[in-house]
Parts: sequence; structure tokens; C-alpha cells
Amino acid sequence: MMASYGDTSDMIYFADLMEDIEKVIMHHIHDQQYTSALDTLRKRRSPELFYKYTPTLMKYIPRNTVEVLEQFGRSLDPKRLLPSFIHCKTLDQKEQALRYLQFVVFSTKCKDEAIHNFLLSLVVQQDDEGLLLDFLDKTDANVDRKYALRLCSEHRKWKACCYIYTKMGLYEEAVKLA
Repeated sequence: MMASYGDTSDMIYFADLMEDIEKVIMHHIHDQQYTSALDTLRKRRSPELFYKYTPTLMKYIPRNTVEVLEQFGRSLDPKRLLPSFIHCKTLDQKEQALRYLQFVVFSTKCKDEAIHNFLLSLVVQQDDEGLLLDFLDKTDANVDRKYALRLCSEHRKWKACCYIYTKMGLYEEAVKLA
């Protein structure tokens, strides 16, 4: 009722008192106050709300969103956040998705193959093939090698292809490619 009369500040205050956090977050997002929405999420520490609103926040404030996601560490399931990163289009969004997934893999020691494969799909897009080789060396056991080989081949990362062939025991193919 308060919203229909244009009394949004009281509506937000009342929703906050009633702990209707989702209404507060939706209001901030509707008003394009993405930092306020993120602050509300951070204070309430509700994983389910993070899973729901991270895609929107990644679209508008990716750096701030990833900083908060990193603060939550293992209390969030990175697999449930993957949809937030799939639709990243801008360079900043992709860099922040890469940053978060590297944090998940290397700092929280996540072993999930889906996370590793998606991170691989971001790393393979980088110009520096050395980063890709380093990533493959560190995460070899958690990456689908056939998928990695296909991605590296599509992106013309020939050194990485040779590395993967070698790890697969396909030495002849590695020598032919080299």
C-alpha cells in the first residue's frame, strides 16, 4: 500500500523491519541502485538470494559483486553461481568472472569439473598461452581433457593442444602437432 502512494522510503524501512529482504533488494534493483542491493545482500548473508540476484548484479557492478562473493568464500556454492557468469559479455564482466572462478579453484580448492571446465573456457580466450598452460598444469585432474583439447584447438592454442595430447598419452599426435 505504501508503494502505491509513492512512499517508498517508508516502504523500504518497513520491509527492512519485517525482514522482507527480497522486497528491499528488488526495490534497489528497480531503482538502479545496484550497490545498495549488493550491500543489503552482503549484510543479510542469504545464499539463496545471492543465487537469485548475482546475474543482475554481475551485469551492472561486476567488480563489486565479485568482491562480495569472495568474502563469502565456501559458504556459497560456485556451481549454483555459474549461470551468473555464462552471460558475461563485456570485458569487465568476463575479467571478474575469471577472477572469481580462479579464486574458487585455487583459494577454496574447489574440485568440481564443471567449474574447472568453465574456467578453462575463460582462460583459453586470453592472449597469453602461458597462462593457459599454467592453468592446465595446475588443474589437470579436474578438467575434461577432451573438452580442453577441443577448446584449445578451436582457439588455435597449439602448445596447449600438445600438452593435453601428452597428458592423454597420445605422444604421436603431440609430435605431429608440434
